Amino acid sequence: NQYKHVRDLITTFKGHSRMAWTRLTDQEEAVATRALTTFETIPQAVLDTILTEDGGGSRFELASIYQLLGVSAFYTSDVDAAVRCLERGLKIYGSEDAPAEHLFPQAFCSHFLGLVEKNWCHLDRPIDANLASAQRHLEDAARRLQTRKSEFLTPLTLAEVLSYSEQTREAARSQLENSIERLTNLKEESGLDANQDALLGRALLLRGNIDYLNRD
Repeated sequence: NQYKHVRDLITTFKGHSRMAWTRLTDQEEAVATRALTTFETIPQAVLDTILTEDGGGSRFELASIYQLLGVSAFYTSDVDAAVRCLERGLKIYGSEDAPAEHLFPQAFCSHFLGLVEKNWCHLDRPIDANLASAQRHLEDAARRLQTRKSEFLTPLTLAEVLSYSEQTREAARSQLENSIERLTNLKEESGLDANQDALLGRALLLRGNIDYLNRD
């Protein structure tokens, strides 16, 4: 029964993988919280069995569940649970790139861990250490997403982190110029959707902040 429950969660969250996470309704938040609570009652032995099933082929499905649970926890402000799930998902994926159909969720494990490091600073270490960790996670995510021409969020988030340090500010400028050029070309060719339009505004703001810091 617990094994079947894992499969049911996989099916349910695959159906929600394109949901608007930043605009969750109260009902959707309740579903996400309930799914995480239920998932955490499944014994580790059951999950370990899935990791070895089909010669290890099923591990990517389990990793995607951890990724989706981590993202939903992030957007319901359960940051501790988000980190637990995202780190577990990333560990299951491993250091090598996952197969093409799993590369996006693998990248977004790193993306959201980068967001956590950027936005929730550890009290027992310098902020530079947080930013360095955020940079590493976001660089991993950006590298895995570089073949997706429609992906702008991760490179812009990486540029934001780079812009906070004088030592990496020029790298941020280069990253931003690339994103602004791509978004501008897309706007001229086919137009931008609401999210892309907002990202172009964000990119221009970050670029303006860098120019201001450089007294230009």
